[in-house]
Amino acid sequence: MKKPKVGEPAQAPESFVAPYRALGLDEPLARYYGAVTCMDATIGELLAQIERQGKAENTLVVFMSDNGGSGNGGNPPLHAGKSTMWEGGLRSPLLVWWPKQLPANRVTDEFLTSLEWFPTLARIAGVEPEAGVILDGFDMWPVLRGEQPSPRREMFWEWASREMRACRIGNWKWVESNKGGGLFDLSTDLAEVHDQSHEQPATLAMVKERLPPGSERWMHPSGAGRSEQSKAASPTRRYRRWSNLANADSATRLADRCQFCRNPSIDRNTSIGTSSSYFQQQQQIVRPACRRGLTPIAGEDEGGPVVGR
Repeated sequence: MKKPKVGEPAQAPESFVAPYRALGLDEPLARYYGAVTCMDATIGELLAQIERQGKAENTLVVFMSDNGGSGNGGNPPLHAGKSTMWEGGLRSPLLVWWPKQLPANRVTDEFLTSLEWFPTLARIAGVEPEAGVILDGFDMWPVLRGEQPSPRREMFWEWASREMRACRIGNWKWVESNKGGGLFDLSTDLAEVHDQSHEQPATLAMVKERLPPGSERWMHPSGAGRSEQSKAASPTRRYRRWSNLANADSATRLADRCQFCRNPSIDRNTSIGTSSSYFQQQQQIVRPACRRGLTPIAGEDEGGPVVGR
């Protein structure tokens, strides 16, 4: 195969694409399905090689995505897809494989995010964070093993430049954007179809009260857009600029341009938590890599990452 370019349609060997083309799928979709099938086969070969070398019991394999589906292969029952605050954009697949360390074929619907991975891997590696270092996530290994429920109860997202934000408290999810929003009960409405803002005013108020301080500056309550003044005041906007200073030659220069360091009234941990969606770092990990419309994975209807082999 030729080397793919950024933005080109998915590529795969013809042997993987041809079966889908024969089903009458259009070329882009046939190539997408072929690429996913090829990836699945290749990962299978990798795991088999690990086992042949006798290293399976000492090897942790993680498969995950940095965001929800792009819609190429279909995203139902989730609403919308990548680059949105709907479940189709925030939920992403997670499969974890470690023989004799994780139960095989287990599916969990616990509330987890990718922020949990750093503390988890640090614990597995026997590394303790330095004194005074506050981690955004937690060690989720007992949750993956089914030994305890997830302690995570809430999560916040904000994409200032696209005028979108959302928060989840338990199973309640609130979305606000210039293309719609509402209050949804994810335990019964994973597709985010039934807006309960009017039926559940007390719940809506509770969810909004949990928003990080200052987030109301980033968007008008109507979701119709933000003023230039509110855009300039956004801690998220400043953080994005700060993180992109590749030519900064010292911590002092970074601090000079970082609103977190200049303004002690901003809660550093909360602000980072709400702004990290720029880096796709806190997808809600709730459903398996079921590759909608392709090969079903056992247990996908129950939801949750597939854990084990």
